[in-house]
Amino acid sequence: MRLSVLKDGEPVPCSYETRPAELRMITGAGIVRICISEPDEMLIRMEGVGLRLEVQTGRFNCAIVEPAGSWIFNVYSARRLYRIVPLRGRLEVDAAWGIENCPRMHADILPGADGIGELALEDFVSECPARSHGAKFEDAVAKVYAEFAAFAAPYMKVSAEFCEAARLAAYINWSACVGASGFLKRPAMFMSKNWMTHVWSWDHAFNAYGLSFAHPDLAWDTFMLLFDFQTERGQLPDLIDDTTVCFGFVKPPVHGWILQRMMQANPEMIQGDRLEQVYEKLSLHSRWWLEMRGGAEGLPRYYHGNDSGWDNATVFDIGFPIESADLAAFLYLQLKTVAACATRLGRTAEAARWTTQAEALMSRLLERLWDGRKFLARRATDGSVAERSDSLFGCLPVVLGEHLPETLRPIVVAEVRRHLTQWGPATENPASPLYQSDGYWRGPIWGPSTLIIVDGLARLGEHDLARDIATRFCRLCAKSGFAENYDAITGEPLRDKAFTWTASTFMVLAHHYHQS
Repeated sequence: MRLSVLKDGEPVPCSYETRPAELRMITGAGIVRICISEPDEMLIRMEGVGLRLEVQTGRFNCAIVEPAGSWIFNVYSARRLYRIVPLRGRLEVDAAWGIENCPRMHADILPGADGIGELALEDFVSECPARSHGAKFEDAVAKVYAEFAAFAAPYMKVSAEFCEAARLAAYINWSACVGASGFLKRPAMFMSKNWMTHVWSWDHAFNAYGLSFAHPDLAWDTFMLLFDFQTERGQLPDLIDDTTVCFGFVKPPVHGWILQRMMQANPEMIQGDRLEQVYEKLSLHSRWWLEMRGGAEGLPRYYHGNDSGWDNATVFDIGFPIESADLAAFLYLQLKTVAACATRLGRTAEAARWTTQAEALMSRLLERLWDGRKFLARRATDGSVAERSDSLFGCLPVVLGEHLPETLRPIVVAEVRRHLTQWGPATENPASPLYQSDGYWRGPIWGPSTLIIVDGLARLGEHDLARDIATRFCRLCAKSGFAENYDAITGEPLRDKAFTWTASTFMVLAHHYHQS
């Protein structure tokens, strides 16, 4: 719906003021205050002015008056139903019937003699009776603000330089949380409330890590959400939301590495039944990668750039299937995590088998995907590589940390340094002929790639460099907000401007390197 402030029945311009618990639409004549009081309910208060709710025209959209004076707006084009309930002032609806819809659907809430108007807007999927709306507007605002403050509090223990950024990061993640509904069997954190309103099967792991030291139960649900849809063979869906489950692509097996970081951040979070559950899920997921994507050389493969999470990185310009060092490295760490879980569960024979598979994979990784200068992503059919590429993608095996052979460490660290800009590691070296400032994974800085690099460097003992990169990224977020990605040279925010895994990356790095 389009919302317009009304004065004397006509729309007037307004300015906006945003707070965690309410939006204010401000004019010289008065103010409209909007609070999402419940996940499926909005309370609106008008002081001195009115408000118009205008539904955009759509086939089959219609409005029905109810006996008590409320109205149902059936916005069929969005597959949603809304109930408009007048609480104070008067409600005037203009929704004349056409041939198959109401071509015009306006609801004006006008203030009463005291200058105040209030309404509730209910959002529902199937018909249900109107609710009781006895709560006062100010009480609803106070309740919502208290919910946000409780969520944000653990993240505010950072240095003064990053307090404002930490509060915004907390708001972005808090506001993107939704309850169990439809296909979502648990609470979920979407990637964004702009347009990427889904959960992808590696993005969720970074968000779980960001939650682990502050909100362990939500972190657990966030981590396990995609595993609720795991197939019998072990594949995870590419993305899910309340109405969709898509298996068209996969994402890299970062889950073992992330699980280790989560358990390190909060050792009490995953024990007992949770440990048993995650062991079974990760075991099945690991077998899927080994058996379904193993390839003739025993190296796992990507079938599309989307499978890697680096959708259009320059290393993929040669086509597919691709055997890449990052994938083998992530799977190695996952196998080691599964072995560690088996050991904690007393399954020593299983732990030994997982360890043997991990070490065999490491041998193949070093033999086939290290050329003496860098790690490779090669086309499986003929071994060719994208010669013009100068992607940070080849640095991702630094995530192996202490498992990386000592002779390779200084070479990999030097490669990381080559990709550094003022704001952090560019996904394509800015000197590369393939670099694009807004090229998605062909140049911009991203949160997850930065976190992978920082974590690997720290576990290699490169603590000064890890801290330096973490600080650059935190300052980038403080400067430019929590965008999907950033121009590697200017730090300009790109694409979706409020992205949760960026906020989660900031939370992890600020927590580790800039605690107050």
